[in-house]
Amino acid sequence: PPHIAVLSPNGGESRQRGTICEIAWDSFGSTGSYVRIELYKAGVLNFKIIGSTANDGAYEWLVPPDHPLGSGKNF
Repeated sequence: PPHIAVLSPNGGESRQRGTICEIAWDSFGSTGSYVRIELYKAGVLNFKIIGSTANDGAYEWLVPPDHPLGSGKNF
């Protein structure tokens, strides 16, 4: 079946507010031309990174300077 595998970040990373976070993935099958990228913490939606971006395997996210601090492993 179609699916997307996240390559990075892949867990346990720390990011500084105001810096770029490279998000990378591989798509398998007919996953569509666009993807939505969301940040989950403990299985709960924490932040919508972008509602739609090209399904090209990479997105550079500028971590907002005012993004709440956290210590979860689901980045």
